[in-house]
Amino acid sequence: MEKHFGIAADSFHLPFNDHSFDCIIASEIIEHVIEPKDFIKELFRVVKSGGSLIITTPYKEKILYYLCIHCNQKTPANAHLHSFDEMILGDLYSGKDLESFKFETFGNKLLLYLRTYVILQFFPFLMWKLKDKFFNLIINKPVHIICVYNKK
Repeated sequence: MEKHFGIAADSFHLPFNDHSFDCIIASEIIEHVIEPKDFIKELFRVVKSGGSLIITTPYKEKILYYLCIHCNQKTPANAHLHSFDEMILGDLYSGKDLESFKFETFGNKLLLYLRTYVILQFFPFLMWKLKDKFFNLIINKPVHIICVYNKK
């Protein structure tokens, strides 16, 4: 049985040697960091050859701003600093050690508003995927993107 544990660290200066991990997953993080390009570069540094970096983030999100009651400055809602699509995410890393970049969008804004997850939680994952693909054919409004950067 393998042991797992969490580490709190600065994502721009990870306390690991180069090529330490087979796979790194950064789910719903990149939209919060100041320098996404540096974030990807540092994560990719610790991925082993033949390994993968997997990123998920909101897709083409319209970032809302509020006026902060403390400093009277424009402040992004949910602390989301950036909005991403496949082109932006693909351009974030182009090092010589990048073998491939793949992405897939998923989720559908209409289905979220209709709260279909309340019913679909009782169905298998394949049903969720089929429902998403069908509704994104009709109303192309995916809400998330998953990207896989594979290392040579």
